This record gives sequence, C-alpha cells and structure tokens, in this order.
Amino acid sequence: MVTSFDMLNEHDYEKMASEIEALSAQSEAQLYELIGNALYDSGLSVATVPGDFGFLQPVMYNPAVERFSVARVADFVMNTKPLPKPDAQSRGKILLEKVKKAICEDAAIAALFSDNNKTLKEILKVLLPFIAKVLKISSFNPVVMAIIVAIAAFILKIGYKMYCEVPSAAPVSTDGN
Repeated sequence: MVTSFDMLNEHDYEKMASEIEALSAQSEAQLYELIGNALYDSGLSVATVPGDFGFLQPVMYNPAVERFSVARVADFVMNTKPLPKPDAQSRGKILLEKVKKAICEDAAIAALFSDNNKTLKEILKVLLPFIAKVLKISSFNPVVMAIIVAIAAFILKIGYKMYCEVPSAAPVSTDGN
C-alpha cells in the first residue's frame, strides 16, 4: 500500500496522469458521486465541526453525544448499506465546495495551472499531495486515493479557473450529466 506520494516514481505519475485524464471525461455528477461514495465507504463525512478535523471527520463522530464510539465503528462496518446516488452526489459536491478555497487561494497551485508548459504529470506531482495535505490525509488506501484523484479529475474536467470562479450555489445534476 502506498503511504506517501514520495514513494511514487515517474512511471506511477505517468500512469496516474493517463488514468486521471480518462476519469475527468466522466460527468460532473459522476465525479460528485465517486467522491461521495468514497467518503461514505471509508467512514468519512465532510466535517461539520470547524477545527476538529479540517475537511473530513469520521461518520461516527458526534460531539453532542460522544466524541468516539467503538460500538458505532463496528456497527458502521458491519451494517453499511450502499449510499443512494443523489446522496453520494450531494456529499461529493459538498466536499468539492469545502476544499475550493484552500485549493484556489494557494499561490503555488495557481502558478502551476498558469504555466501552459506544465505536463499533466508535472501538475499531478504537486496537486495530488496538496489535496492530501488539505484533507489532512497522511496514509492512503484505495478509497482515500479515489477521493484525492476524483477531486483532481473534477478540477481538470472543468478547468482550474472555472472551478475557482464557479459560484458555490450551482445545483447538483443527478441525471449523470
């Protein structure tokens, strides 16, 4: 299992560039759904308590009742049902909106997308670790990696400038487009 982007080599980034480019051909709704399902499948949700977790928090976190419960963790793992498509899309859209400010206000990321001479591989070498850092993710599994690459694919799909300029109130399409 890859635990850090530092462990990836040039071939890994070339392969990821090709795969993320293909992933970015999916509709926005499909990318929202991918992110939402990955969040759900990993037991994460978009943080509702500022400062405690950053952008993501465990679904079993409920500070009003208790900060953490092993019983709730076990129940989640044993009894999780698939997430309905509209719910997955909504969760994906919420996360993309939450991380937008961090991504769009970073000078290094803005400069990266302003340089027309950068290859996709060169962009991903900076963008993917940056997204992981924003999400406060330090180790990777397939589901967490799906969240990171889907965010990158979404930005590539609509373009960095468009992603950073689109108002947050855009509705989520659930028809796959």
